[in-house]
Amino acid sequence: MRAQSRKSTVVVFAVAVTVALGGGLWAFHTAIRVSHRNALAAYTAPIRQAFHDLAGKISLPLAGPVPIPPGLSATTTYTKTQYTVYLYRCTTTTGRSILFPVNAPPIETSGDGSGLAQSFGYFKGQRFASAKQAKTTTLTASLWGPQSACYPHSVNEQTCGELRPRVVEIHHWRIVLGEGFADGGRARSRWQQAILHRVQITALPAPSGTIRIQAAADGNHTEIVWQRGPMVYSVWINRSSRQALRLASDYHYVHE
Repeated sequence: MRAQSRKSTVVVFAVAVTVALGGGLWAFHTAIRVSHRNALAAYTAPIRQAFHDLAGKISLPLAGPVPIPPGLSATTTYTKTQYTVYLYRCTTTTGRSILFPVNAPPIETSGDGSGLAQSFGYFKGQRFASAKQAKTTTLTASLWGPQSACYPHSVNEQTCGELRPRVVEIHHWRIVLGEGFADGGRARSRWQQAILHRVQITALPAPSGTIRIQAAADGNHTEIVWQRGPMVYSVWINRSSRQALRLASDYHYVHE
């Protein structure tokens, strides 16, 4: 309530200054508000809600996929240098799909009777000290947390489980394929070729970046990372490389 009151005060103050200075500044102020609203209008409701929530808390360029699949709810986290929007598919205990407002408590609970949240994935933005540092980050495993040991630069020196990941470069994008197939034969080869073909025909969101795909029993866990200036953007989708590529190719930048 206190934060909301502070925001209202700022708005009233801006109007008072505008009136004192004349109509020219008022017109300029109105143009900014309309432009920002139009930019957010491109997003589906959960992303608009998430960005409205983040806009009052951080000073970072906001960007995300347009559109997202229907039936998803969102939560947000943030620091001074990064933000993340988590996406969930929520159902009631009887299996009926249900949508929650951004950061609603039932989204992050499981089995409490008000909603069952199943992770769909997330997208994030992170600002680095320079564009050079951001570019370096997109080509390393430093964003990938504990699993980074499975994806070293020199894949010949280390294996990930029983299978060594395959690294391929397509159009200046580094594709890291970590397969979970036990037989290691034709099934893995067909999977690799299908993934690489999908990457080749996708309009990727930047001239270069990294795509990491790990095959698992429940689908292809996929992360796509790229850079724009000092910002690094990433999309991680839980079970579908096709869905991850589609969301990354449909990215929209509110302001930078």
